[in-house]
Amino acid sequence: MLAREVTAKRTEESGISLTELIVAMLIFGIASTMVIGFFISTTKTMSLAQSLTTNTKQASNAMNQTARLIRAGTENPVKGETNDPAFLFASTETLTMYAYINLQSSEQKPIAVQLSLNTKRQLIEKQWPAKPGDVAGYWTFDVGGPPASTRILATSVAPTGSGGPLFSYLTADGSVLPAGSLNKDQRRSVAAVKVTLTLQEEGASDEHRVSLQNTVGIPNLGFHRVVS
Repeated sequence: MLAREVTAKRTEESGISLTELIVAMLIFGIASTMVIGFFISTTKTMSLAQSLTTNTKQASNAMNQTARLIRAGTENPVKGETNDPAFLFASTETLTMYAYINLQSSEQKPIAVQLSLNTKRQLIEKQWPAKPGDVAGYWTFDVGGPPASTRILATSVAPTGSGGPLFSYLTADGSVLPAGSLNKDQRRSVAAVKVTLTLQEEGASDEHRVSLQNTVGIPNLGFHRVVS
């Protein structure tokens, strides 16, 4: 009688078996893996969406300002000589030009403006105000000196090979001028600038890349440009 009671008591106090423990651990491991995988996937998706939103907004703002400046380009009159071309300098990653912008007062003065990439692949805008020349109605610009204003239009501009050169220059018939620094005659023939702005953070995958392209005419130059 006593032996039976002891046996019954041991049966009631017995725990889970090793097999049950292994199965439970296996199920827990699978559930944990699924939860962690879902969390990582959600985090990556949110990070990608945020990156694309930031890059798109930044690229759009930078493109709007770049197009606004280029569209306002104008030649600089020179007393008794042919006007200086609108572009002082033109290459694939830098352009410097004369422009009329912000004409809100009766005293209309041009500016010299430069758009360029620095060593950090940031798109920088610099401006120099016009100074009265030796002859009334003519202007000079201290482009070699400190700019009156400097600001960053875009950061993390991707290298040229990622989507094409930042600046390409077109003639009135739509021909693309050779890449590189343009000479004075070539700069005088520029009728439009194709801007290809590609943003991608250093080390980020291609899915984070945002690229905008716009061909900007320069109406002040009087070219009757052929639109292809």
